[in-house]
Amino acid sequence: MPATLYLIPTPLADDTAPQVLPPQVVTAVGTLPYFLVENARTARRFVKSVAPTASSRTFASPSSTKTAPTRRCVRPWYRW
Repeated sequence: MPATLYLIPTPLADDTAPQVLPPQVVTAVGTLPYFLVENARTARRFVKSVAPTASSRTFASPSSTKTAPTRRCVRPWYRW
């Protein structure tokens, strides 16, 4: 099954994401269940600022791609 990889831009200034991101990006962030990120803490803060009512998410960093939950998350894009 083909997967879709979204490359989400992040603004440089804190707490400006809802004002500077296009509505399509805000909608996508609100609906995505998994995020492959460089820094999970920063990513959680970003997602919460863009989609505060979104449900629980899974955040995986490149350093944790050896764990089973992360492998399931990124399997469509990455060959082990």
